[in-house]
Formats: sequence, C-alpha cells, structure tokens
Amino acid sequence: MLLAAYTKETGQAGFEVAFTEYSSNWGSTPTQTTIKKAAVDIGTDFLFLVPAQTAIYLHAANARSSRTFSYLLSEPSLLSGPGKPYNDWVGADHADDLQYVFGKPFTTPKAYGDRHRDLSGYIIAYWTNFARTGNPNQGNMQVPVNWPEFTSTGHQFLDIHAKMNESSVGQEMRLRFVRLWTSTLPNLQSRGQGKAGADNAYSTSNCGGSSFDVVWGSNPSRETIKKTVVEIGTDYIFLVPTQAALYLHATNAKTGRTYSYLFSEPSRMGGIARPYPSWMGADHADDLQYVFGKPFSSPLGYWPRHRDVSGYIIAYWTNFAKTG
Repeated sequence: MLLAAYTKETGQAGFEVAFTEYSSNWGSTPTQTTIKKAAVDIGTDFLFLVPAQTAIYLHAANARSSRTFSYLLSEPSLLSGPGKPYNDWVGADHADDLQYVFGKPFTTPKAYGDRHRDLSGYIIAYWTNFARTGNPNQGNMQVPVNWPEFTSTGHQFLDIHAKMNESSVGQEMRLRFVRLWTSTLPNLQSRGQGKAGADNAYSTSNCGGSSFDVVWGSNPSRETIKKTVVEIGTDYIFLVPTQAALYLHATNAKTGRTYSYLFSEPSRMGGIARPYPSWMGADHADDLQYVFGKPFSSPLGYWPRHRDVSGYIIAYWTNFAKTG
C-alpha cells in the first residue's frame, strides 16, 4: 500500500518496477521482518534519502565556491532493541544526529553509554572543523577517519558511527534506488506509461513559469533574493516531499488520522550579530528541542516564550501518543 501510494503518478507500471527493485532480495517466502525492512527503506528513500542525495548531486555539480560532503549516520537508535519501541534492526532515526552534534551524551550522561560519547566527540570535531575551514578534516580538532569530498565523479560518503575506521568510507549511497526515484519512474511518466492528466494530484499544469519571482518587482533587493533561495531549498528538500506524504497518507490511510503542522517559531540563531538573518524562520528540526523540553532542562539558554512553546508542543505530542 505504501509503495502503491508513492508510485501513484506512474500507475501500475511504476508500481511494478518499484516493487521489483525493493523485493529483489526477498526470495520465494519473505519473512515479516524482511517485508517490514523493505517498508522502512521505501519510506526512508522517498521522504529523506533521495531528496537529500538529489540536493547533494546538484550542489556538487553546480557549487562554485564551496565543497560538498555527504554522510550516513548508521549508529542504531536509542529506541531500538528488546523492550523498546523499535525493532533491533532499525538503524538511525531521522534527526538522530542532532543529539550528537550538540553533545547530548555529555550533558545528560546517564542516558548514554561511552560509545555514544565517542560518537558525539567525532561529530563535534567534524562539524567544528567544517565550520572553521570548510573542510571537516582540517582544523583544531582531531577526527577518526578522513572524510572524502563528494564530487560529481566520486560520489563518496562517510558512514558515521561509534566504531569508525577506514572501511567507514562508502561510495554511491543507495544509487540504485536514487536512480529509481529520480530517473526510472519519472521517465515512465514522461512516456505516458503512468497515470497522468487530471488524476495527477501534484500536476504542475496550473503553475506559472515564474512562481518564485512573482512578488519580486522590477528591482528586487538582495534580501528578497536570499529569501527566495531559502524558500527554494526548503520547498525542494523538506516541505514538498513532506506535503506529498501527508496528502498520500490522508488519502490512503485506513487506521490512522493525518495531522499537519508548520513550525514558525524563529530560530534562536537568527537576529542581529547571529549567524542567521533576522527574517529567518525556524530551522530544520528546530521543533525537536521543544518536543524534548530543552527550554526546561537547560533554562539559561531560553526565554519564557520558549518554555511556553515547549509546553504547547509537549501537550500536543503527548495527547497524540496517548489517544491518536
């Protein structure tokens, strides 16, 4: 059902092509675990991995003044294992890397093990070096493995986890499935083999060719252009894939409701003498600090308004977890 929803625009032909790819290693009698793993792969590829990889390929091909580095976090989620919500085969969850970026294993050590503190130290080193020099390997902090640059010909990435070594460098991350979603299926649709026309829920037939510059006027300011660049990246990488998944879930879900939200609380990194301009809204995954009550556990870094927001979000999330 999940794959059928994601390939709806390409019809039965697209579904069959995609199903063949994701079931190629099933054998004649796949187990429930095998099928569940495939479902997780499908959702991960469609919502996160393929849009991110597409952006990485585009950046590597077009960036003129900066390098491109790609990574995969494979450290298992803290929520996986016996007696926990996730199966033990589940890898890292979406945004799991943020807790390591911000040193959570050091600030709340009882919730983590030594391996998590090692991992957090590695990530902090890579991120700090990159912020200082534009290269995660060069800077004041030592890193465990050289992180190769992602190029249009090399396609290398770093597999980040607690026990990194020279074999942690990979190449062409899930390239077969990236090609499936970015080339094979769209080509089916363009050749008329998919379900097209009026039934296409995401048709661009009513969209003009200048959607982003319609409010620019004849002499747009640099701020206006910057805002548009942010909107383009946000829409392409995050908002549109998420909204597509919401539409599909609302249309096809049989046992659950669908709720949508936009988090508009301004980033704490925005404003005068801060990294982001004052017009910048919420950053990606900014909501997580409020979900987990960071304004209460680390009050010195937040204002009363942030504690209010955190309280609201915790209430919504808790109610949904309890009652749906």
